[in-house]
Amino acid sequence: MDPTNPAIWYAGEASRGIWKSTNRGTTWTNLFDNFLQIGVSGIAIVANDTNIIYITPGDDDAGDSFSIGVYQSIDAGTTWTEAGLGPTAVANWGNNSLMSDITIDPSNSDIIWVATYFGLFMGCLNIWKSGDGGSSFTQLNQRFSNSERYTNADIHALKFHNRNQLYFGSF
Repeated sequence: MDPTNPAIWYAGEASRGIWKSTNRGTTWTNLFDNFLQIGVSGIAIVANDTNIIYITPGDDDAGDSFSIGVYQSIDAGTTWTEAGLGPTAVANWGNNSLMSDITIDPSNSDIIWVATYFGLFMGCLNIWKSGDGGSSFTQLNQRFSNSERYTNADIHALKFHNRNQLYFGSF
């Protein structure tokens, strides 16, 4: 939901992209239907400029469609560009890359957190952080040890408890 306008809703769908309603869900418009990957697992809206939206394409829950990176819109979803986390920006981006969630720091909209999973069932759980509004991202953790290589540890939720605590949810 748009944090400044309760009539504007966004919804991500596993095989049909991101949708927008401007009338509290009565009608919907597809915003992301002409891309290589049309599933959307995560949506984050900048609270102090709701024209800026970030999405994580791909269907992480089922793992049947892989991510093409973080995408950003600066015009409330009319157009989209690849942000600094995806195949263009990350050298080891692979066909098995999944993205679960994306969230924006409530006290600083330039700080963006993304949960990814590189390599299906290969134990490549990754947390990425941007400090420049998505232009670039830094990987905060690395691949598990070889003894844990086939662990499917997947982060499905990133939520702020308050301005200083970010929780990671997994299964």
